[in-house]
Amino acid sequence: MLEVGCGGGYVSYCLAEHYNCDVTGIDIYESEHWEDLKHNNLKFKAVDLSVANPFEDNSFDLVVSYVAWEHMRHPFKVLQECTKIIKTKQGNMFISANLYRSPIASHLYRHIFFPWPHLIFDDEIIVEYALSQGVEQWWIDAFYYVNKLTYSEYKEYFKILNLKIINEKLNYSKFDKEFYNRFEDKLGLYPIYDLEINFFNVLLSKQAEIKEYKRLNIEEVKLNLIIDSENNKKLRADCISSDESISYAFYLYKDDKIVEKKMYTSNSYTTFNINEKGFYYIKAFIKDLNNNKTSAVSEKIEIT
Repeated sequence: MLEVGCGGGYVSYCLAEHYNCDVTGIDIYESEHWEDLKHNNLKFKAVDLSVANPFEDNSFDLVVSYVAWEHMRHPFKVLQECTKIIKTKQGNMFISANLYRSPIASHLYRHIFFPWPHLIFDDEIIVEYALSQGVEQWWIDAFYYVNKLTYSEYKEYFKILNLKIINEKLNYSKFDKEFYNRFEDKLGLYPIYDLEINFFNVLLSKQAEIKEYKRLNIEEVKLNLIIDSENNKKLRADCISSDESISYAFYLYKDDKIVEKKMYTSNSYTTFNINEKGFYYIKAFIKDLNNNKTSAVSEKIEIT
């Protein structure tokens, strides 16, 4: 088993002691408490999976994480690395995490006695108030940060990484409608569904090996003027990309207005007939088989 974000290591110790399993606990910071939690089946390592993954693929039966994922600055990368190291179709992952839009996601609810303070006020105001209430700066630095992922975004990540939800439990807060109405100008920017959920708890199963996530990329859009023997003018657009199994579309702009479109085909180039003077440029699009898209523009050409 691997515990991600083990902190002081007590959960890792309990897993090793009570379930007689081999446990590795990791955190980005080494804890002074690790030395006190000796066990034959337990070891701790200071590891940041978003920077370097020291573990072999398909090497763990189970990855667990309790209230750590919300503090990660690269949550998708860490989830991706964890997916690599659990066993395909036999390995599982359990995550319990707080959500940013939760009423208590500022992690200062022992000192701030109203919901969603981090959504209503700027961070500077919250931190200043917390310090005035006796919260120490090191605690704010360590725990105040919460990434802004919604549960819907987590579930989209699970889908991308071929992780199937085997079991799911959501922890809700009682929705304070009166308080919400007082601050609806700010809280109304978020779905009430998101404002109610404190924690999600999911058990995941790895369904297949994952492909390395890679964004589509256009290296360059070239635009060249072609004049034939009869002085007819054409613009040739070339979209250069190293991505495979993609299709191309081109928009022709004249003086910053779209004048012609050529929709998706397998051709990485096209031409446009030009009959008027002006400044022209091309916006090229590519999309893959999953309908992911990106775009880029060429330099402007003046036709006189």
